[in-house]
Amino acid sequence: MTSQAGNSEIPLRLLRDALLVLSFALAPLLASGQPDQKSSAQERSNDSAQRAPSADGLLRLQGSASELAQEWIASESLVAQELQRGLKRLERSCAQKPAPATPEPLSPALASSLRVLEQGAAAVQARAQAFQRAAHSWSESATQQVAKQCTGLSGLGLGAFKSQACRQAEAVQQGVKTLRSDMGRYFQVVEQRYSAYQALARLEERGCVRAGFTGRLMRADEAHVRSTEGNNMELIEQWTRTFTGLVGSLGAMP
Repeated sequence: MTSQAGNSEIPLRLLRDALLVLSFALAPLLASGQPDQKSSAQERSNDSAQRAPSADGLLRLQGSASELAQEWIASESLVAQELQRGLKRLERSCAQKPAPATPEPLSPALASSLRVLEQGAAAVQARAQAFQRAAHSWSESATQQVAKQCTGLSGLGLGAFKSQACRQAEAVQQGVKTLRSDMGRYFQVVEQRYSAYQALARLEERGCVRAGFTGRLMRADEAHVRSTEGNNMELIEQWTRTFTGLVGSLGAMP
């Protein structure tokens, strides 16, 4: 009896440890998820786009968006690292536990959590693909502008001979490349978080942790991350619309 009780305490302790790790991992996102930050970012990007000519406005928006994306990436990367540490600990414990002769059926709560995770991961992937489609269009437009503006002496690659229009077109091209890379990295680390959640849920499915582990994980995610993620996605959609308009106006310039 004592041996059984001691063994049952191991996964429970690991569960508590993992949830504690998760709470610390998600804490940095609290600061970045405040509504006033979202409002401030919207005002900053709108102000940059409205006060400057098309190319300058585009570059200012790109700079603001990339700066904020770097903050998001840093927070999400910290979460991903801590989740991976907790996941590896639980996986090591699970590897030492004999597999059940007959797999237990999924509980309704766990099945529901898995569906929520799958839907969340699919939504992030869809938004990432939509952004990359828009960014591909921006890249093509920026490349066309460079070809249009960097002709004659400006096309020789010598700084002293480049026209202002050529310099500006090249700056826009680089800005598009930078923003595309930053947002791609952000979507990547968000997808990594969902992958870690799904892997942790599978451990519960295998009986490696106590029932209810995934539910607690999801509640912690909802309390600390979900609203931040939603705010970030809304900002990205707004930036995409504004950026598309600015890139389009550049194409109409002589």
